Amino acid sequence: MSLNEIDLVGNENRYYNLVANIFDVVVEVDLKGKFLYVSSQCEQIFGHKPEYYVGKDGFKFIHPEDIHNITEGMKQTFNGETVKLEFRIKKKDGFYAYVSARGNVIEIDGQKRFLAVIRDVTERKAMEEKLNVSKYELLVLNKINTSFLTISDDEVYREILSIILDALRSKYGVFGYIDERGDFVCPSMTKDIWEECQMSNKTNTFPRSSWRGLWGRAMLERDTKYSNENFKVPEGHIQINNALDVPIIYKGDLIGNILIGNKEGDYDNNDIRLLKSIAANISPILYNRLQTERKEQKLNESELNLRERVKELNCLYGISEFAGIQETSIDDIIIDTLNLIPPAWQFPSVTCARITYDGKKSKTLNFKETNWKIDSKIQLLDKILIIEVYYLEDKPFLKEEYDLLRDIGNRLKSIIESKKVEQKLIESEEKYRLIFENSPASISIADLNGHVYTMNKKMSEITGYTIEELNKISFRNIFINPDDLNKALEILNTEGKVRNYLSKLKDKMGREFDALFNIDVINFEGEKLLLTNMEDTRELEDLKASLYEKDLLARIFMENISGFVVLLRPSTRKIIALNKYAKDMGGIPGLTCFNTIGQSETPCPWCLAPNLWKTGEAQHLVVDALDVSWDTYWSPISDDLYLHYGFDVTEQAKREQNLKELNRIKSQLMRRTSHELKTPLVSIKGFTDLLLELKRGELESESSTIVREIKEGCLRLERLINDIIFTSKLEDSQIKLSKSLENLSELINSAVNSLKVFTQTRKQKIQIDILEEMLTMLDKDRILEVLTNLISNAIKYTPKNGNIKLKSKKTEGYFVIMIEDSGIGFTAEEEKNIFTQFGKIERYGQGFDVVSEGSGLGLYIAKKILTQHNGSIWLESEGRNKGTTFFFSLPIIKE
Repeated sequence: MSLNEIDLVGNENRYYNLVANIFDVVVEVDLKGKFLYVSSQCEQIFGHKPEYYVGKDGFKFIHPEDIHNITEGMKQTFNGETVKLEFRIKKKDGFYAYVSARGNVIEIDGQKRFLAVIRDVTERKAMEEKLNVSKYELLVLNKINTSFLTISDDEVYREILSIILDALRSKYGVFGYIDERGDFVCPSMTKDIWEECQMSNKTNTFPRSSWRGLWGRAMLERDTKYSNENFKVPEGHIQINNALDVPIIYKGDLIGNILIGNKEGDYDNNDIRLLKSIAANISPILYNRLQTERKEQKLNESELNLRERVKELNCLYGISEFAGIQETSIDDIIIDTLNLIPPAWQFPSVTCARITYDGKKSKTLNFKETNWKIDSKIQLLDKILIIEVYYLEDKPFLKEEYDLLRDIGNRLKSIIESKKVEQKLIESEEKYRLIFENSPASISIADLNGHVYTMNKKMSEITGYTIEELNKISFRNIFINPDDLNKALEILNTEGKVRNYLSKLKDKMGREFDALFNIDVINFEGEKLLLTNMEDTRELEDLKASLYEKDLLARIFMENISGFVVLLRPSTRKIIALNKYAKDMGGIPGLTCFNTIGQSETPCPWCLAPNLWKTGEAQHLVVDALDVSWDTYWSPISDDLYLHYGFDVTEQAKREQNLKELNRIKSQLMRRTSHELKTPLVSIKGFTDLLLELKRGELESESSTIVREIKEGCLRLERLINDIIFTSKLEDSQIKLSKSLENLSELINSAVNSLKVFTQTRKQKIQIDILEEMLTMLDKDRILEVLTNLISNAIKYTPKNGNIKLKSKKTEGYFVIMIEDSGIGFTAEEEKNIFTQFGKIERYGQGFDVVSEGSGLGLYIAKKILTQHNGSIWLESEGRNKGTTFFFSLPIIKE
């Protein structure tokens, strides 16, 4: 067997072991509940080996509260039903594990037995209990918040106490506040307590000096106190069997207290946590209520504070409401929270917010960063949740708004963590199904008669059959020689498994192929099944052929390439393979490239191989080394191989340098010539102006016309000289852009307006259909020059009474402008040089009704300007007299 075949078998064995390790516990029980068989996985879950359970009464291991449900479930199986139950089983350590069992009644040797598959769901039940506790807590808090919002005066204390007593299954309680004198006032004392208490001095107000017992210590020490023992109470006082007291603290100050008692059963940690959470939730609300009552003389300010608190509660309540919708994603919850923030702040119209989580930034529609900001950062598992609130103008933030922002963060943290747990539960259920279905190995499960229960997509692809089709013909019938399967089953009976068994099969199309088998026996609901893993050797042969062809092509490429090619190890740079070119340069397999080819004791300083190892991305560099200019490349092959190759570009580099020098000399000559031409041109233009001004009455009509022609010629020549000078500066990169944020639409309209007289002279119509606003960073003067050039060209080369259309569109990251005319158009040959220097197509004297003057540099300059803006320009024309559309694009950059 080849190394490739061994690797493939090893991978399949590892995959099978993974599948084998996820099977649940299988048990067989008689009708009285006695264990007859328990599979080996029970030791991992319950701690005992299988033989510990066999022969013992199964009901002794079941939690007493679950026995009734199990017996009722077992009765249903006698009707032929398959029953799924959840119950608790005692483990070796004495603790109970939650399990899910699925089973039915089967008959073996004439005796009915109950067969079940058991799965440990302890962790899932724990997660569900946590989620239920959190949901219950949110429900209680929402009821309390709603009561605060909907009930006024002291009645709210009684209503909230009723909610608390119901939530904590307690009979008696008090809920009160600390007044301005420091006394404890209990407007919520239940009617039962008041009527049953026979003390002569009973009251609902308790001065600090009277704070005694468990509730007094709780308030004095500002700490939770509880006891599950009977209390010694004064004569006439109602009997207290147990009690739990949580003081209400707001920013370090005692502002109230909640005392509950006489629960049926003991108070536990869950009760303490829930009552503390209620107290923490009530704390800011109670504080605000007390502040309002104590500042009646500042009614307006108090009313404002109350409204602000209501908005805060609505915000927090709204967040909780969103979280309660099961289908709501974390992203949706964050967006909904953002929408709730501005209304909860004192200046909603100038409030904006941003939430950053898991690399995503979500913002309100009016978001803008300013100097007036508060934020909150919350550690959430392995990520940071950041909530930022900005005012768009200078406004003060209230102290309560800092607290609200913190509360929003804590609430979001709780919600997101809960959503994460829910998602993990869903993903875990899908995990193993996906492993089976999408495995690269072909897998099937069938009984000893060849009936296939299930198979994955790969098995179907190899055989060409669906499960239904395969069961019609029987799995046995795809073997060309039926004895092959019988021999495999003999090996299975003697050795307990089959490994690398080769047999000839035929697929649905009748094609014969060799297949390698691995077969194992599994027990499923009391039945022995065959777990088969099959490998189509055709794929291996195809892979070998493909590898051979690729290897051959690689060798031909390496030997015939006009440059060096070396295959190297990362870090060491040792040569594994090389071509003749590299050998001629001194390369030796087994030695480093820098010692041999590089002729150096250390790696070449310009080598980019370390960048390749760090990033995993190909590298490229043109470098002078060993008196040669090299165009070099580094490419990754695998984790322990990379390819380094290069080409001698010395002659090409010299030619490019010569071209650059020639271009520089040409530009310098054009610039100097243009400057030299400007001096006499200025004189000629000046004297023509002088003649026209001083001798206007003396010149004959013909002479005056000649002088004006001279002047017009000077102006045309001056424009040409200016274009030549500007072009030479563009080529030497002397023109620097001065960019600002501009509306491209306004520039287009400005260019059209500046050419209005020209269009009227030509009796042409310009139709404008562009976006109203196209904001981007650009050099206003340069782009206006491009627009003027393109629009004036359209006017020039469109006959009189023609039509010109200006359009725009927005593509991915670009604005595209279109100038469409109904003019003389371009042939395919003319299009080739249109954007080059002096690439003007001569139209004069060819019978076209067009304006033919121009330097031939306009489109070249336009292209250079757009290139500097990272834009582009192109044209489309269907041919002569079919019009032309010029396009140019500019990137959308707003800062």
